[in-house]
Amino acid sequence: MAEDTQRPPGAVLGAAAAVIALLGLACLTLVVIVGLLGSSVPPVFTWTGMVLLPLAFILMLVVLAQGIARRRSI
Repeated sequence: MAEDTQRPPGAVLGAAAAVIALLGLACLTLVVIVGLLGSSVPPVFTWTGMVLLPLAFILMLVVLAQGIARRRSI
């Protein structure tokens, strides 16, 4: 029988923030590379990068606030 393992609080939200940040960085990297090659890129890639990076930052702030609140309650 497998042992019951617990994830640390904020692990799922932190992982989601990391994936969102990587996706946003990939979109912005694509915009820069395509721009350097002289082509035009669809605006959806620019907007995706500009929306996902701040969203990931806010999620990481939430994880940090949860950690502080949990630490104070112990």
